[in-house]
Amino acid sequence: MNTVYAMKRLMIIADDFTGALDTGVKFSSFDAETRFILNPESDFSVHRDEVDVAIVNSDTRHLSPQKAYQVVYDISRRAQACGFSYIYKKVDSGLRGNIGSELSAVMDATDNPSLHFIPAYPKQRRITKGGYQFIDGILLKDSIFSTDPLNPPLSSSVEQIVSSQSSKEIIMNDSAGLGIHIYDASTDKDMAIIAEKIGCENIKASAGCAGFAPYLAKLLGYDFQKKKIPTTSKPLLVVSGSVNPVTQMQIRKAADYGVKRYSISSEQKTNQTWIHSSAYRSFIANSLCSIRTDGSVIIDIGDEGCISPENTDISMYVVSLLAKIVNDLFLSGLDAHIFTIGGDTLKAIADCFEIHEIQPVSELQPGVVLNKAAYGNMEIMLVSKSGGFGDENTVVDVINHIKLRRFL
Repeated sequence: MNTVYAMKRLMIIADDFTGALDTGVKFSSFDAETRFILNPESDFSVHRDEVDVAIVNSDTRHLSPQKAYQVVYDISRRAQACGFSYIYKKVDSGLRGNIGSELSAVMDATDNPSLHFIPAYPKQRRITKGGYQFIDGILLKDSIFSTDPLNPPLSSSVEQIVSSQSSKEIIMNDSAGLGIHIYDASTDKDMAIIAEKIGCENIKASAGCAGFAPYLAKLLGYDFQKKKIPTTSKPLLVVSGSVNPVTQMQIRKAADYGVKRYSISSEQKTNQTWIHSSAYRSFIANSLCSIRTDGSVIIDIGDEGCISPENTDISMYVVSLLAKIVNDLFLSGLDAHIFTIGGDTLKAIADCFEIHEIQPVSELQPGVVLNKAAYGNMEIMLVSKSGGFGDENTVVDVINHIKLRRFL
């Protein structure tokens, strides 16, 4: 740990896995010792002298607002007691999850009368303008996030989204006063101006997506350091549990490019006896053969339906099924790096592999994070991406860089 910054320890509280990592990696790019602690009930004092920045996944996106409040309140309280004097509540750039209740929880737990909330991520074309959130130039409620089966947005107004779960005073584009301060931002320059306006002493409690993270790192005094990216000769297993249209486009593009794709059918998603069948054993054997022959393979949930807000149990079963497939491939002798798309998918794989900590290493491209983790006696590389990030070539680009035995 960098002892110079011992008094500026930061706890990042995210509500899903990929969000935790695409925020944490911003601090890894500086001289901050950064770790993602997978168990939110961990004893944070164990990490106090080891890290500058700790990341915790509260896993609250799909909980009720009341339960999410209690979980985030408890994490914030324990983090502060263990010397993490700065709290950053990472939120989804599509404003999914229990945003209002979780911002209130941070403020209440840490006795901070003000919290600064910067929800924009200009590099990913997520901006806040006139208090409204836009995705790729489209109002949030009409954007690709409207098709999210579990957390479709009910409004494009950031104030309305926060106020629906919080009674705190809302203050727009002003750092003065007490309450939740919400800021418009359309460019990186806007983000820098906001950071300067708030200042280090007034940002003990803040919130936003990964977009504000590098500006927060600078406010806390960390220095940017270019990281050496490791080379690799291992194949790449791409695993996607995301139904986001952006992901579906990327997967189809990769399949058209020639990457072998194994999609789980609707029947296989709902028939829980499939994993005990000869057809499942053939699925594993064929996937293993393809990745060994071609150096990469895609396993995903396909384009067929059956995942919707009314089918939460099926949604959770499907990501656990993906994790089982990955585990069975490794038990069958696969030695590969894993590219996971979607936070629930990564969490299910980490749980199945009994991974307790993940270290963000570098950002391969905006929103695509290279991480290290221990799996048994092996060290594996986990590449992670949120479902809505990237362009149509993102999956192809990552696969090609792995095939060239180098990361970006």
